[in-house]
Amino acid sequence: MQVIRSNEGGGRHSYLSCYSHKDATEKFRLNADRDLKKQVTINLRLEGAGGESAAKEALRKTEEMRQYFHATYELFEQIYAPMVGDEPYYIAPIHKLRHPMIFYLGHTASFYINKLILGGLTSRINQSFEEMFAIGVDEQSWDDLKEEHYEWPSVE
Repeated sequence: MQVIRSNEGGGRHSYLSCYSHKDATEKFRLNADRDLKKQVTINLRLEGAGGESAAKEALRKTEEMRQYFHATYELFEQIYAPMVGDEPYYIAPIHKLRHPMIFYLGHTASFYINKLILGGLTSRINQSFEEMFAIGVDEQSWDDLKEEHYEWPSVE
């Protein structure tokens, strides 16, 4: 998932876009031969003794987690592949108890970004998106679903 900013038409505009398998592989230095259909949960336990070997094991485990994160996120993005054009993302559910699909596309990315910010591992990318997509529908407050509270970005 990436946030694209544009100044087309004289106004500032942002939209969400998914990376292709090839683009994600290049941008995030991922294993090109990864098989997303065989993705399994990784073990986070560090193996080995202390000292230098423990440091090497920590680096290896960090890289394993990074590869795992990108592979699972790529699977998540594939859920949206059948949706053609922008329109399906903005159709409100019939029951009106949930946000349109555009929210769920941005929600997962915002969740991870906000957690990485809390951990001091990254900085803000687009604060308005991170705030808008951070919180889902609160069952105690149905005004969260009022369209005038949201300015959904376009999908690219």
